[in-house]
Order: sequence, then structure tokens, then C-alpha cells
Amino acid sequence: MGLNVVWIDDQCKEQVGFASTFITRCEKRHGINVFPFELAVEGISYLEQNLEQIHAVILDAKGWHDKRNAATTTFGMHEAIKRMERLAYKKYVPYYILTAQGDLVGDEEFAYSVGKDKVYYKYNGNDIERLLTQIKQDSKNSARQRIRILYHDALDILRSMNEKASEILLDILEAIHHPEYNTKFKPVLYYNQLRQVLEHIFTEANKYQIIPNECLRNGKVNLDQCYRYLVGNDCEVCEVRYGNIGESVVTKHIAEMLSMILYLGNIKSHYTKLNEKDSHKLDDYLRDDVGKSHYIIYVLTFQVCEILVWMNEYIKEHQDVKANYQKCKKLNYPRGVVESIEGISGFYHIGDKFCVESNLVEKMGLPGRQVKIIKSIPNPNKDLNFPFMAKRIIP
Repeated sequence: MGLNVVWIDDQCKEQVGFASTFITRCEKRHGINVFPFELAVEGISYLEQNLEQIHAVILDAKGWHDKRNAATTTFGMHEAIKRMERLAYKKYVPYYILTAQGDLVGDEEFAYSVGKDKVYYKYNGNDIERLLTQIKQDSKNSARQRIRILYHDALDILRSMNEKASEILLDILEAIHHPEYNTKFKPVLYYNQLRQVLEHIFTEANKYQIIPNECLRNGKVNLDQCYRYLVGNDCEVCEVRYGNIGESVVTKHIAEMLSMILYLGNIKSHYTKLNEKDSHKLDDYLRDDVGKSHYIIYVLTFQVCEILVWMNEYIKEHQDVKANYQKCKKLNYPRGVVESIEGISGFYHIGDKFCVESNLVEKMGLPGRQVKIIKSIPNPNKDLNFPFMAKRIIP
């Protein structure tokens, strides 16, 4: 998809000479589609009707305004600029002056009247090349600025947390809306960047103890444990839970978005930087299950925007650090060393209250190690003198 440029020049439709060569050069060498108009009034009317599709306007310094004013004066150019300036509240479209009047190119007064560095000489090859390159650069910058405005709520929130992360999110959003400027965009490179955005969100929530310090280790966010706390699940590593069973910080739709971003392809890494195993797992998943689709990273990006806006509102409404931390419930799992039971095979014991089946212990390589008991039931085996049987243990 190329750029669309309106060209207003009283000689723009001539079949030989400059006009045909210029249009061909724009299309073949620069991927710019030219819409030529002899009359300024017609060119600007076309711009007004197709504002979203036009990226730039090229004006002749001395051309025709309309059929009644078909005289080569600067009147048409100045009237066109005025109408474009009135359109800027809807969309800013850059304009440039391409003139055959060599005396105007170096005229400071003329340059001042139309704008600095906007005047190019029609019969100078270097000027033509500079003009077309500038159109592409300005269009790209304008596109990025429009995306920044369109998603200002999410981007401004993230910028207040981390400016670099905000620019990365902007990169993805720009690639969604303007693939013509981002032909080398590789979605796989941005998956981990979105996890980093969640890390910044979790860090911000931690400042108000919406996520407690227990879910961080030496100031480093544990993504999995923060997620579990926000959705109201037991944080088995940190041994905390938000509120009573069934309570949660986030709503169901935010919980589902967080889960998809963090655990895409069954990635279980607790931290932003994936270990080698998880990195390979993600690569395989994106290659084999997602294929060449760009859409999944786009879906996740919009989810991140939604999470940013939602969490920002939640934080603004929950500024009381003490009240937030009071919702943190300590779990205090039983602990003990896994030891063999003398004279009995098939079971180990943990302290004097818990037994545990051998296959569970040996599969995890836990004999002789300190563990905590996450889940237990009354011991159904009456031959063992332990009141409980551990069903889930972790180091």
C-alpha cells in the first residue's frame, strides 16, 4: 500500500514532458500514487472528500485557482493552503511547493510566506528526489503522531511508568495501522516486550500494595505470583492470597487477558526474561501453531491497552496503602523434610502429621528435601499412623 498525494499544477495532465515523467517517477521509484488536478479548487475539494486516504499535497507556486481564475498567479496556492489549514483540526496533511519559477526557490520572502523548507524546483533532479523522500518521511512521522494521539490514554499511562516501554507499545500499534511503514516488523520479537509492560503495571500496583511486597523478590516482579494474587488464586510460592476465597482485584475479563499474555503457548516463566526452555517453547508455538499470522500479537497489544486503562483507574480509586495491604491473607503452609518411613515402602512422611505417596515424591526428586504442603486430605490409609496425606507439595 503506497502513499496517496494530491498534485495541483496547471500542467499536471500533459501527456509529454515533466508531468508524465514525474508521475511515473513517483509511482515506480517511490510507491507514491499521484492524483493530479489542474485547478486548486478541485484538488482541495478532492482532499476534503478523501481526507483519511491522502498523505500529502504538492502545490504549484503559480497556477490556476478555478475556471474563472485560470491565470498563473500565487492566488490559487495561497487559497489552497488556507483551506488545508482549516482542515488540520480533522487531520494535518503536509504540503509542499513544486515550482518551475526558479527565482522563487531562493526567495526568502516567498519561503517565509509558505513555510520554511517547503519550496522545491521542478527542473532539478536532486530537488525532486529530496521532495519525494521528505514526503515519505513526513508521512511516516505524521502517522506515528496520529497513533500516539489515538491511543493517548494507554500510552500516557505507560509513559508515566516507563518511557521506553511506551515507545515499544507505540511501535506495535503503528505496525497495526500502518504496515506500509513497517514491512520489517516481526511480531515474535515483541511478545516478551508485552510481558515487560505487565511488569511495569505490576510494579506500579505494588507501590500502593495492591500487589503486596511478598509477590516481589529483591524488588523483582514475579509475574506468575502477581497474576495469581490479582485474580484471587493462592500464591503458593509467596504464600499469600488476595482476600477470602472467591475475591479478586481484577474483573473476569481482565483476568483472562492477563492469562493469555503471560501464558501464551503454555509459557510458565515467572519473570520477564524467558529461560532457554520457555524461549524454545514459545518459538515452536509461534512457528507451528500460529504460523505467519501477525494478528495474535495485535490481539495481545489491544489487551495490554485495556489492562493499562483499567488498572490505572483501579489504582486511582485505591490509594490507601494500609487498606490495600489488609486484604493480603497469609497462607502459612505446613513445612517439613521428606523422609522415608522405616519398614514401609510406597510412602514417605513429612513431620509427624503427613504422609505422602512415593511416586509423587520420587518423580519430583524430593526425598530428603524441605518442602511445603499445599494440599492435603484426611489420611485414608489406616495402616499409616499419620492423620493427613499430602496430595500436593512443592520445594
